Formats: sequence, structure tokens, C-alpha cells
Amino acid sequence: MNPITEDYLRKFGRLLQEAEEMIEAGFYEAAGRNAYLAALHAANAAIFEKTGCAIGKHKSTPQALASILHAENIHDKTLTAFLPRMMRFKEIADYETGGEGISQSVAENDVEEARVFNQRVKTLAEGLT
Repeated sequence: MNPITEDYLRKFGRLLQEAEEMIEAGFYEAAGRNAYLAALHAANAAIFEKTGCAIGKHKSTPQALASILHAENIHDKTLTAFLPRMMRFKEIADYETGGEGISQSVAENDVEEARVFNQRVKTLAEGLT
């Protein structure tokens, strides 16, 4: 595996650990944001492993991942839908001022889903080498 791909995966691990610590401290919106960012790094690991290029934009990453999945004949809507759905939680954490925000149970679910997403994308990246 490319060292840069491994860097993305290490960053995923750090961000996910921070998200777990934020949940313990009661910072659920911050945890949701970090879970999204962790998943974004996991996706970028697979993208870099396949293309040798880094994607720097939030909205471009899901498209690039979907293209790779399509090229590899992997038709998994849960993988392609995950980042756009998680980006919504980042937007709530970053921009919404009304409403209830992100609850503890939603934040915990986000972290667990990011962990599963990472494992699936890491397996994909390993198969691309």
C-alpha cells in the first residue's frame, strides 16, 4: 500500500478516536463532524491508492469514490451514499443555529458507521494495489 494511503488511514484513526473522546465529553456535534472527516480520509485513502491523486474538496470525494467503485464493478449504494449523508451532520455541526443539533445516540451511530465505512474502504484500497 502506498505510504500516502497509509497516512490517510492513520488520519482516519486519529479523527475517529477524537470523535469517541468527544462523545464521552458530551460534544456530540463535534463528534459527528469528526466522524464525517474520518470517513472522508478513509475514502481519500482508496482514491489515492487507485489514482495517485489526492482529492481536496468535500463534494468531489464522494464522486471520485463512486467512479472508482464503478470502475471496479462494485455496486454498493451504502458506500456511495455514506459520505453525502454524513456531510449533512457536518453541516448541522458547523452552520445550524436552531434545532436540537446532533444527539448522543446519533453521534455514537455516526462513529460506528464511520468505523464500518473505513473497514470496507480499507479493504477496497488493499485490493487496488
